[in-house]
Amino acid sequence: MAVQLKKPIGGCSDSQIALGWTLKGKVKDKKLLNQAQLATKANALLKESSSILQWVPRESNNAGHYLEEKYSI
Repeated sequence: MAVQLKKPIGGCSDSQIALGWTLKGKVKDKKLLNQAQLATKANALLKESSSILQWVPRESNNAGHYLEEKYSI
């Protein structure tokens, strides 16, 4: 299933690693093949849609707190 974004979106993450993978479009560790493939796709979507991602501190990430509570992680 291909994902196409019709307009730019914004997003945030408190994971500097995941954000770096997505913005660079690559993962250094070859053992993480699935993450590398996702990072490549996410990077392409960011570029073609002119979307932006930004890092936020963990304590400021309300979505992260919600997901932790909902899924007990």
